[in-house]
Amino acid sequence: MYPRTAALLHRHEEDRCDEPPGPAGLSGPSGPSGPTGRGGRARRPGPGGAAPGCPAHADPSYASPALLYGERYLRNPAESYERMRRDHGQVAPVLLESDVPAWLVLGYREIRQVVTDVQTYGRDSRRWNRWDEVPSDWPLMPWVAHSPMIHFTEGDEHRRRSAAVSDALASVDPFELRRTASASPTR
Repeated sequence: MYPRTAALLHRHEEDRCDEPPGPAGLSGPSGPSGPTGRGGRARRPGPGGAAPGCPAHADPSYASPALLYGERYLRNPAESYERMRRDHGQVAPVLLESDVPAWLVLGYREIRQVVTDVQTYGRDSRRWNRWDEVPSDWPLMPWVAHSPMIHFTEGDEHRRRSAAVSDALASVDPFELRRTASASPTR
């Protein structure tokens, strides 16, 4: 699992939907069309705090999240992903280990939105709004807890670190690397 906090946030641009999102207590991105909806304008929370069009409030199918753990999932993950797409579309409510609620972004356009909209969907997992529901011994903690690694950095810090990695990789001759790798004994 390569964490991307976007799939875990429940935000509507600069506004956050603070309305309790249904029986499963889900929270996630604002749906398949992205945080601004199809019209391109930021949504504002409606009466009671729920933003209009918020998927956690609009559709009863979001009350039945898919499990991303357990025997059924592990036995046939491809079937699980097909079922999620069929039941929920390109952004599906899920439960991770220990029934921690999250959103799984399945569609290409939706993933592209998540990885390119750094203002709404940050890399820093400390921005996740559901940490209060995560047990301290959560098995996925090593993958999502903040650390000083490059994939958790944002802004200038991320650009600085990315430049250093790019410079280091640019100094490697890919043909020499392939020759060296193929000449080394396999274990």
